[in-house]
Amino acid sequence: FCMPFSLYYIRERKAAKQRGDRSLIDITLKETYEAMKALYWETPEAFKYMCGQVFAANGIATVIAVNVTYFQLEVGSSGFQIIIVSGVVLFAGIFCSYLFAVASKYFTLKQLWTFILSLWVFLGIITPLTMTRGANFLLIVAIGGVGYSFGLSWYFSIGFVAFESMAPADRRSQYTGIYTLATNLGSAIGPLVYSIIVQITNSQRLAICALPVFNLIALVIFRFVDFK
Repeated sequence: FCMPFSLYYIRERKAAKQRGDRSLIDITLKETYEAMKALYWETPEAFKYMCGQVFAANGIATVIAVNVTYFQLEVGSSGFQIIIVSGVVLFAGIFCSYLFAVASKYFTLKQLWTFILSLWVFLGIITPLTMTRGANFLLIVAIGGVGYSFGLSWYFSIGFVAFESMAPADRRSQYTGIYTLATNLGSAIGPLVYSIIVQITNSQRLAICALPVFNLIALVIFRFVDFK
């Protein structure tokens, strides 16, 4: 019973001697900075892709965070209707994921990303124009269910895989950690911008119009990334 704790204590004492006076936070920040710098200089295409992905995450993943609020306040959907739309997203996502697997055999990563981001720009424009209070429920299912399912399934299918393919094998674990950190921290910008616009204008429709801007920026960045 005591052996695991004894081994843990011995290991931590040894690590503490190696650290000296430096704190774990200081070491973590320095190693993160060094890994980020190595990513920039050794694999600049992967670094550019990571920057583009930060903007894409704000334009796409933010939809997941705000869609329930938008449907309730701007569209007037009931809880049962939201559950139906969510179910359509999940079930349609099965077919959409299979369709992505087929499309990936015939199109390049840049072409797939161009299509995905263009789709999200379209969805970001058509959502506030058509999905308003009193909108037909079938239209809501078509856009918020099928359309969002298509966009989300393709986005999550390509995002990490494309970065992993550009990272060198001997630094892949380190670089994917940086990628995860950057995208997770950076993806807080979209919800923050959305919340600020809602607080200033009291309009969910105007706030959701800001999300396609992130997708457009990501689209421009990805056009200059050499995925090969």
